[in-house]
Amino acid sequence: QLKEMAQSQLPADLHAIMHRDDDPKCENLKLEGNQSYLAKKYEDAIKSYSKIFHHSPSFLQMMTALSNRSQSWLKLEKWDQVIEDADKILVIYAQFPGKDDILAKIRAYPVEWKRLYFKAVFKRAQALDALHNKHMAMREYTNYLQYETDFRLGLVTAQDSSFIRDRILQLYVSDYTTYTETMSVTMHDTKSNLLTRGKWSLLPSKNPKPKPRMAHMMVAHDDHLWVFGGARKLYMRNMEEFDDLWSFSLRTHEWKKIQSKNKGPSERRYCTMVAFENKIYLYGGVDKREGIFWSFDPAALLWTRIPIPKDIPSLKSHAACISTSRRSMIMWGGSPDDYAHEKEAHRREFDDITQCGELIEYKFDTNSWRRWKWRDMMSPKPAERTNHCMWIVGEHVYVLYGQATGTPSAPHGTPKEDLWK
Repeated sequence: QLKEMAQSQLPADLHAIMHRDDDPKCENLKLEGNQSYLAKKYEDAIKSYSKIFHHSPSFLQMMTALSNRSQSWLKLEKWDQVIEDADKILVIYAQFPGKDDILAKIRAYPVEWKRLYFKAVFKRAQALDALHNKHMAMREYTNYLQYETDFRLGLVTAQDSSFIRDRILQLYVSDYTTYTETMSVTMHDTKSNLLTRGKWSLLPSKNPKPKPRMAHMMVAHDDHLWVFGGARKLYMRNMEEFDDLWSFSLRTHEWKKIQSKNKGPSERRYCTMVAFENKIYLYGGVDKREGIFWSFDPAALLWTRIPIPKDIPSLKSHAACISTSRRSMIMWGGSPDDYAHEKEAHRREFDDITQCGELIEYKFDTNSWRRWKWRDMMSPKPAERTNHCMWIVGEHVYVLYGQATGTPSAPHGTPKEDLWK
């Protein structure tokens, strides 16, 4: 993509510019722009920096002008222009002769050249963040810290580092709140370099804390991890099951048992849990009592039981994700819960099914459902399964592996090894 963009943004002879001497006129314009910037006359600063391109700037002068102009746009909150100037810097650096790896290319160049590249990454991160492009902003913030770790240019102060790490964590928590299988979250300590080094850390866990369990659910919301349900012993009589809700602060690393103001879901395992806007949603699971679909408001500490239509099954061992573009929860696969008593229709319709490959959508705004039955889907299509992983990327649903329907020779099913979109 950078190379495609380069054709319209790059100067005609990059090699000549890289070996060009500084132009005194460009230097004066830079100083003029800097004075306007310090006086908070950002539009005047932009005009001065822009005039540099009408002369014959050296490579460093040209990159500095783009960097300074991008910073001025940042002060004016003109986010698209910030990204445009930052992208020009990144595009030009991508055209350096040498290896395809851009970091390997610039490693041999002067320190000031490296600084301009990394500053462009940081400005781009801030603009993407302001435009609510969480995924890209988080990636650029992380890249910026990684570059500082690798090159040690002294660009990131302790205060900046703390801000960036906190911001990454906030973006991580708010953007990645949709995984609803038994979920493993990479928990980063914001006071260390774990985020850039990619290392695991065993977090301190003081009492009170949840009892040991499995088949529980976890979701990230509002700087906390939220854990519900599960069981201590599976496939055994008199197993210990849980209906407790816990939160784990990503900032203080402290557990808290949530005392809701009303009665919530009964004990269950193998359910799914997602977070959307200001609520947490819990669906299905192995539940011996009533209540298939619930929402929880962390601010009000209230559970709300959400009725579901008769043709929507209560599922267990399924997967669910959030589609932000459709503002909905998407569920696929799993098997009907034998113990669901909320509506007898559920049992009548689904008792003869061991697993299902149906796609079910719940629209948050309209409280409406849509169901695509497996038999009505066009082939090729994934086989019915349970205990799989599912994720939504853009407009596509991805399904990975899982456990296939049982047969007389393999009553508990066999592991799948396929990936579907």
